[in-house]
Formats: sequence, structure tokens, C-alpha cells
Amino acid sequence: MKNKIKILLILLIILSGIDIYLKFNTKEKYYVDSDNIIHHENRPKIEFTRQLVEDRENYTKEKIIFNSKETKIYGYLFLPKLKGKVPGVIFLPAAQATKEGAATESKIFLKNGFAVLTIDQRGIGETDGYVPGIEQDYNNFINNRETTQSLMVYDALRLFDIFNSIENIDKNKIVISGESMGGRTAIIAGGIEKKIKGVLIISSSGYESPKKNNETANNFLDSINPNNYIYRISPRKLIMIHSENDTVIPIKDAEYTFSLAKEPKEFIKIKNCNHGYCDEMNSTINESLNNLII
Repeated sequence: MKNKIKILLILLIILSGIDIYLKFNTKEKYYVDSDNIIHHENRPKIEFTRQLVEDRENYTKEKIIFNSKETKIYGYLFLPKLKGKVPGVIFLPAAQATKEGAATESKIFLKNGFAVLTIDQRGIGETDGYVPGIEQDYNNFINNRETTQSLMVYDALRLFDIFNSIENIDKNKIVISGESMGGRTAIIAGGIEKKIKGVLIISSSGYESPKKNNETANNFLDSINPNNYIYRISPRKLIMIHSENDTVIPIKDAEYTFSLAKEPKEFIKIKNCNHGYCDEMNSTINESLNNLII
């Protein structure tokens, strides 16, 4: 009997040691799996600075600065002045659009009682770096280096980590949204991070990438294509808003991407706009935000 107790105690000590080791020795890990899905596992605790920029009657605006894989990322944090915990929106602007250019969408989110995090993406505004051509990024892929698309997704995931470290944010009601190119990044990030509550996409789609006679090239294209990730958003809700007159990303491309998503999902057509956000989307965005956090 005593021997059995000793054995049990030894096993408990060993298991406790393994648990402590795993807890404190988990290294950050990036890889692309056999389904060409990007993984950013064991992200470390996020460190960032906050600088007050504006203090208005109903909200505050702060500059956020954090390091993300050797690049300093600059963004804005908008916090509504409300009692209790508030939901959060990660908003990724369109290509070449700055965090300042995202002010209109940020104010819409704010009016709905959401905190907002938006950034200058790599090579835009205050954030260093640049977006290389597809051939250079392919070269990164075949040499087991991270692609720029993967790094931009990582930046978005770090915004999720920032929200999770802010006390008055409802950690169960963090959604991600993006416009045009930012929408593509948002789809991928939303497919990867299962704790994101829902995904709101404005004027965006995946890529039409015909299969090539090069398996490695196909794997690369799949790894950066939102169409390869959108099904992973389910069972969380996806909402896509798109103009019927969009000449940059035709609505048929958005509809095809949407067809690859699983339920629950909703596709909302807007009539009198072109590409990107327009005033006619306001009421739709308002309703969509509330639907995502139910």
C-alpha cells in the first residue's frame, strides 16, 4: 500500500514538473501546415506603449506603439467613455490607407460603443517596412522565411493580444474588420484566431489563383489566399458588405469568396457606392456589429 502511495506521489511530481515546463518554456512557433494554413503559435505576452492624443467628451484616442517581429507598429486605440466592459473592433485599413484615414470607420464603431484598434500596416504611415512583389515573397516562402502577408496577419493577431491585455475590454466580444486589402488580412487572421468573436469584411475578397504546374507555387498562393481560410471562421459569424458597382474588386469575386464560407454568414449588397466604405454603409455596419457579438 505504501509503495503504491509513493508511486502515485512520484507520478504527481513528474506531471507537475511537465506542466510547469510546458507553461514556462513554450517557444513562439511559426509554420505553414500541409493544408497551407499559416500558424502563429505561442505568441508571447504583448508589450506596448500608450500615449494620449485626444480626450473628448465621449471617448479617448491614444497612440499605440508595439514591436512585431522586428518592426515597430504604430496605431490608434479609441476607447468609448462607458461604464463597464466594452466590446472591441480590430480594424485593418485598405492598401496605402493610414490609421488617420481610418478615422471615419473608427468613429462609426465608437458610436456603437466599441473600442477600436487600427494601425499603419507595414510600409504605411509611421510604420516601417515595405510590401515586396509577389516574386520576392515567393522566394521568402521557398526559403522558409515568413511572407509579408503572414507578417501582416501576425500584426493583426498582436492587436487581438493588446485588446486582451486592456482591463475594460470584454474579452469575449472582440471582432475583426477590414476594408479591401485589410479585409483579406482580416479573413486570414479571423480564420486563425478562434477566440475572435466574428468577422466583418468591407469591399474585399480572396484571390483568383489558377492552379500552376508547380506544387510549391500553389502551396505559396494558398497560404496567402483568404479563400483558403474563410471556412475556418465558422462557427463564428462572418458578414461581408460589398457594393454592386465595385470596379476594383468586382462583386462576383466577393460572392465567390463568400460561397466558400460556412454558416453562420451574411452577404449584404450596397447599391450606390463604388469601392470601399461609403456613407450608405453606416446603418448596415451598425447593425452588423451588434449581430456579430450576440
